Amino acid sequence: MGSIPVVSTMIKKNSYVLSYSFNLIFFELLVSFSNMFIPFNEKIIKDKKVRIPVIILIAILPILIILGMYLLGTNSYPLYKRIGGEDNLIEWLQVLAYVSSSILAFLLSLRFRKVSKIMSAIFLMLSLGFLFVAGEEISWGQRLFGIEADGVFDGETEIPVLKKNVQSETNLHNFVPIHSKVGYMYLGIGAYGIFSWFVACILTKVFKIKKGIRKYLRYFTVPPYLFLYFFATTINLKIVSSRGVGPQEYEIAELILSLGILITMVLYHISAKKNFKEKNSSK
Repeated sequence: MGSIPVVSTMIKKNSYVLSYSFNLIFFELLVSFSNMFIPFNEKIIKDKKVRIPVIILIAILPILIILGMYLLGTNSYPLYKRIGGEDNLIEWLQVLAYVSSSILAFLLSLRFRKVSKIMSAIFLMLSLGFLFVAGEEISWGQRLFGIEADGVFDGETEIPVLKKNVQSETNLHNFVPIHSKVGYMYLGIGAYGIFSWFVACILTKVFKIKKGIRKYLRYFTVPPYLFLYFFATTINLKIVSSRGVGPQEYEIAELILSLGILITMVLYHISAKKNFKEKNSSK
């Protein structure tokens, strides 16, 4: 019977050691990440007094957007419904964000052309991808130019593989097989935006990847203070409010995501611009 307290004490000590070790490893990963991104942020805004409030403002912007839209929906639901509808303010802000991201990605592709053909190709593909998303958002100008969705887009014609277009719009993402997977795609993008920094820390600290690869890692990593922009994609988990999740709520979530992508591309662009300037000046 006397051995039970001893075993209990050993378990407690081991639990403490394991907990301490885990916290130490996690802290080291965070420090590693900070070391990777602190210079990144200092190059963008040198004055610390300005930099920290700007980062905080950027970090909480999704909360401010949601709060603002909630107040609008509470006080003027018809207006809330209208600006969150098809071809209205929120959707056009998304288009603007994706087109801007496309331009920035294209400029990054040009910037990397002489340094790394792989990086240049990746940003070129991103540029085309963002442009494609922008076009899909407005159904390639269907309602803007008064184009009728006929043929395979009419919502009644069924074609092999793609089947029907569920919303009778001139876009690809509303065909049945793709439409049913869009939510999962958004969740995947959201997970990448939330956890990429953590993966970068592990690759840097645990696996100690080569310096030549590490210098490009920041261009595949989303800063942790932008996680709310990508967390918005969890709306696709069908967490239902008292009024249900309507098109407006989805549009708000998509807007927040598009802004997160745009801010990330802005950070990449400014960082690359300054890095290349420093390299040129050191020659």
